[in-house]
Amino acid sequence: MKDALLKSEWNKWLADPGSIRLVAVEAGDLLRQLIVQQGLRGLAQGGYAEAVVGSLLIASLHKSNESINMNAQGSGLFKQAIVDASPEGRVRGFFVEQLDAELQTYGIDGDNGPWGSGVLSILYTKNFEGKQPYKGMVAIATGYMDEAINDYYRDSEQLVSKVGLYIEFDGERLMHARGALIQVLGGATPAEVKAINELNIDQMRDLASLAHKPDAFLAQGKKLLGERTFQLLEQRPLEKFCTCSLERIERALVLTGEQDAMDALGEDPAVKVTCDFCRTEYHVPRERIKALFARDPSQLQ
Repeated sequence: MKDALLKSEWNKWLADPGSIRLVAVEAGDLLRQLIVQQGLRGLAQGGYAEAVVGSLLIASLHKSNESINMNAQGSGLFKQAIVDASPEGRVRGFFVEQLDAELQTYGIDGDNGPWGSGVLSILYTKNFEGKQPYKGMVAIATGYMDEAINDYYRDSEQLVSKVGLYIEFDGERLMHARGALIQVLGGATPAEVKAINELNIDQMRDLASLAHKPDAFLAQGKKLLGERTFQLLEQRPLEKFCTCSLERIERALVLTGEQDAMDALGEDPAVKVTCDFCRTEYHVPRERIKALFARDPSQLQ
């Protein structure tokens, strides 16, 4: 049970000179907390873990004034994952399984991975006025999340990057959730670009399996990249978060309109609303709903 006590964190390194960066994510303990929130069992834990770790890898490359949103939609065992992650190592997400076996498809040849075929979209927003969000979208072609993220970097970002995810179970319980990313930066030599382009998914998944051991991870990364020198840029703890609140729920009720809010209430003494992300349940009593619609709407902004 020693691994259960591993801290969830990411480690980021930059090559000397700064032409390549490495990122290792260890998120097993964090994922176990998130999985409890979502009430997930079996393979669904792995699908959710892939989306969360993948989002953290992407967020780790961005600046502090940006936020990342991943929306993965599949046709296999997993229907949808929506994850928000920040460059500060904070993450939240929710997950939807495809429970109807008749609707589960795995591609034309029936050999795709658990995500089946689908779409992966990445939205990142610069959190200051005047900047428009950027959205990239690629197909989930093989049914595997890490391969879809690699396609995203190649086709949408047009950056030479390789990602690998490592998910391990102990019976029906998720034990390990790890990720690895290698990315070329400006000034990389043609040989460096070639070396990273030639890395295969098995090599990246093997590298990801070492994310809980930064020294071993870095040593293996050096072997893959020709014994480069790397400097540690950041070691940051990862944590879950949520932005829900009673005030947000009340604003949402007002936006739905009085009639819809009263229809949702029905004969009950209060409207019950559950946050998709953290599963917190909020109760808004009938008297409070009436008071909300009696107020000036501008007071709820």
